Amino acid sequence: MIDASQRAQATQTLRAALRFLRQLQVDEDAAYAFRAPRRAMGGLRAAAWDSDQPMAASAYALLAAVRAAAALETADTRATAPSSTP
Repeated sequence: MIDASQRAQATQTLRAALRFLRQLQVDEDAAYAFRAPRRAMGGLRAAAWDSDQPMAASAYALLAAVRAAAALETADTRATAPSSTP
């Protein structure tokens, strides 16, 4: 079990990781660089400097997002749960 300050730091780190995943996602501003911009929208690049969108990048990002959501939900639940210590 971690204390409140460690939980806050872990939550901040997790949110930063999710932000990075969002930066890898192709949006309207980045779509111009692709041969078929409409098809590229929403896909995840292998790296920020790489326009390849391998299926593995999307699969791992989806797994990371689902696990992050579960972790954040658990952290929020623990943060609001009443303390069992007197």
